[in-house]
Amino acid sequence: MHEMKTGNVRACFGALLVAGLTACSSGDFALSDPNAVADATDTSPIADGPGDASESDDGTGGDGGIDSGGCAVDCQGGACVAGVCRPVALATGLDGPYGIALNGKSIYVTEFVAHGRVLRFDKHGSAGQTPQVVADEPTLAVLTKSPTYVTQPFSIAANETDVFWSDVGGLADTGFTKLFRVPTTPAGKVVPYYELCAQGGVAVNDLRVFWANQATPKCLRPEQNGLFRGDLAPTGGHSGSVYFPFDTVTGAPTTPGPVVIDGNRVFVGVGSQLLIFDADKIDVPSGVTDALVGGSDKLVAAPYAIATDFESVIWTGFPSGGSVSSLAKSSAPNTAPRVLVKDQTGALGVTVDGPGSYVYFTNYAKGQLLRVKKDGSSPAEIILAKLDHPAFLASDLNTLYFTTFGSGHGDGALMRLAKP
Repeated sequence: MHEMKTGNVRACFGALLVAGLTACSSGDFALSDPNAVADATDTSPIADGPGDASESDDGTGGDGGIDSGGCAVDCQGGACVAGVCRPVALATGLDGPYGIALNGKSIYVTEFVAHGRVLRFDKHGSAGQTPQVVADEPTLAVLTKSPTYVTQPFSIAANETDVFWSDVGGLADTGFTKLFRVPTTPAGKVVPYYELCAQGGVAVNDLRVFWANQATPKCLRPEQNGLFRGDLAPTGGHSGSVYFPFDTVTGAPTTPGPVVIDGNRVFVGVGSQLLIFDADKIDVPSGVTDALVGGSDKLVAAPYAIATDFESVIWTGFPSGGSVSSLAKSSAPNTAPRVLVKDQTGALGVTVDGPGSYVYFTNYAKGQLLRVKKDGSSPAEIILAKLDHPAFLASDLNTLYFTTFGSGHGDGALMRLAKP
């Protein structure tokens, strides 16, 4: 295992996810404490039930499980032990699995390491799946006409027809990164969608794709510093410059972060703020500049991952003293957010139980999967512990899916867990 201090984890993640400027090596993602993690393939029960996160970090505290006589939910292929569903390792032996996206049938994962791949898995399949390789280094080297191209896929988004992801691997050589697109059909071919300066997040709905981008010293085109919008039809690449310039908010180039589209609202982490945009008004070339409709005031930590439900937008803050915060989707600009949980250094992925009461999030530094009430009325509860660097997560109605990064060298995993 490559060892490093937790502070370097924050520095590397912060540079790439928030600023999108530095390609981190796989060795930059391991904790120096070997006792802080366990084998990602271990799907034995690790807790008796959701426990108060203020209790021991091994997750053994709790109330005796959901139902001492048996699990109260379908365990989605996992074993039920003492009333608690075990997670299922859908795949193991991955190299630094990181970003994750779902559609109705599939799970798409990025391996966020040098020479990493984009992979597809059966969402409803059994444990121990062999991934379908959507894109790898030889494929993208040919597409980019660069024999020395080194892949490092990052943010990813999917709908029923298309998958989009950013790849920061080309940044060191050319000063540009790439946004790629591939249809979800079996015969779908990868195409470069847009040439980027430095990539933040990417999001897609049925009609459009949105991505955040920042100008860099090697890429100084002024239109590159902003939130972009592209149409899904026709298929193939995107040549337009339909965007909202971040400079109109910050007064200067700033760091793009995660992006989420929900209805006609786009939620973006921009520097130390969570901003809310009208998706139909991100169109600067036609003179429309009133796309910004709401957002947070200045935050202690830049948003790291974003999720939404019917009423709220929720995000994590990764650095020291990390947190999970929320804001009403209808909030005006510069609104103070509600802090749901604090003192969560290493809070990374987040998803929301749409019809339910909980926000779920990972803590990369502590190796935990946790949940907290949407209204912040109770402490965070540990669901699973001793995970090997849990990263991003996603969910559908009854199920959580998440990646464990591991050391970045063949010990990462894709996990599935029934919602407790």
